[in-house]
Amino acid sequence: DENNFTVFSGERDSCHKPVFGLINCCAGKTSGLLTIGAGAAALAGGPAAIAALATPFLTLFACSQGEMKLDIKDRMGFCHKVGTYCSSSILGICKTKRTAYCCFESKLSRILQEQGRIQLNKPWDKPKKEQCKGFTIEEFASLDLSVMDFTEVYSEFMDAAKLPDEVQTMTDIQAKIQGYYDLHGQ
Repeated sequence: DENNFTVFSGERDSCHKPVFGLINCCAGKTSGLLTIGAGAAALAGGPAAIAALATPFLTLFACSQGEMKLDIKDRMGFCHKVGTYCSSSILGICKTKRTAYCCFESKLSRILQEQGRIQLNKPWDKPKKEQCKGFTIEEFASLDLSVMDFTEVYSEFMDAAKLPDEVQTMTDIQAKIQGYYDLHGQ
């Protein structure tokens, strides 16, 4: 964010679950993970595509479009669950609970936030107040990325890199070295 010089900011999202009843607009990861491609296609496809990919039947009748988007982003691995709080009560008895999430642009951003906050001793705020702020430049510079666990995104990086055939690469490197020696001698 160039206005306040922060990196890896998230967006606050929340969903609801009545205390008494079967509706759960916060199913998210518990209903199964999604590939980034499938989730991104649904989010770009609009309301019908979102409804088609969101957690079945529970979300279609009682959950908002925003809650369905949150469901998809959480199933893609982009969201961190901050916590749950009572959002509606009658006579001091909680009627509806809301769960707050910080959703990020990627799994990598979420992992950096989750593990970076631990290093910085920067806890998430209370679920009702968390604003999903990014790291200041100074905070990010002080993180030790070498101790972070990126296992969750490693396979995606490898797939995205489409590493060339190692044998062919070695052959090309040897040919270039030989070509250099042929041109310049020794």
